[in-house]
Formats: sequence, structure tokens, C-alpha cells
Amino acid sequence: MKKRGNERTLYLCLANAVSLGGDSDTLACITGGIAEAFYGMPQELRNETLKCLPEDLWAVYDLFQQNLKRKM
Repeated sequence: MKKRGNERTLYLCLANAVSLGGDSDTLACITGGIAEAFYGMPQELRNETLKCLPEDLWAVYDLFQQNLKRKM
């Protein structure tokens, strides 16, 4: 998949965090949260991520999305 613009930048941020070694899962988690807020998240990645969300957390996710939309 060819990455474009912000999608490429998000990928590079995460790849750099993982390549640092050490506690790379924590670094990637922190980097991903910051990069997603700044660059956004590609819809394809969002869809794949949501497939991994446990069923009991869907109500929490939906409520969060509703509250987020109200504040915008």
C-alpha cells in the first residue's frame, strides 16, 4: 500500500518509535496517540483497529464518539 501525506508521516512516527528499541511497545503507544491527534488516522487503519475491539467495549466507544461530536 502506498502511503500519502499525513498517512506516511503517521507511519514514519510509529516506525521510528519502534526502531528505538528498549520499551518500544510503550514508546509506540505514546507516539501513536500523539501522532494520531496531530495527523489523524487513515480510515483503513481505523477500521482494522476497531475489528480488534472487544464486544463489551463497543458501547463505551459509541458513547465517546457521541460526546466527541457534541463538543465539535
